Amino acid sequence: MSGDSRYKIWGIILIVLGIIFLFKFSFGAMLRVLWPLILITIGLYIIFKRKQSAIGDGTKADDDELSGFPVLFGDIKINNLTDGIGSMEKMLLFGDITIDLTGIKLTNGDNYISAMAMFGDIRIIMPDDFPTKVDLGCCAGDLNFRKRHAGGLFVGIKSKDDNYDNALARIHINGKICFGDIKVLNTSK
Repeated sequence: MSGDSRYKIWGIILIVLGIIFLFKFSFGAMLRVLWPLILITIGLYIIFKRKQSAIGDGTKADDDELSGFPVLFGDIKINNLTDGIGSMEKMLLFGDITIDLTGIKLTNGDNYISAMAMFGDIRIIMPDDFPTKVDLGCCAGDLNFRKRHAGGLFVGIKSKDDNYDNALARIHINGKICFGDIKVLNTSK
């Protein structure tokens, strides 16, 4: 993932947390103050919404859709990839990211998935035999990778399969979420 993408997502996280801490009064009072900002954000989203191609029905997505352009609201669902993974970056403010790698073959070399969200869940489903390295982290939520679990505040999981370094084709998953869960699931479960 490029440095610019990291700065954008962390910038969004810091802005939202700053707004929350700025208003130390009740949620109702905060909502009365923030609702105009929410309406403005939704309006900007509608105006600048990029054309999203149908991912998941067998249609290949545009190269721009698989890039790291952040999406504000909604769910991102990717499945039925036919050309392998290569490098994929997904960022989302509110919603769930689901990436289903069932039935695909890794391209030789390093395959990389980066999935980041502010509020929601990230779920990556993949075959058991993919040599995998993960770097998962969250501010508040649960993380699951194979038999490893971490939950609570500011938790992370870093893990690498024994055969990862010597594999001809391997996958590195970088998942970050502020509030929510990340699950890297095997297809056999």
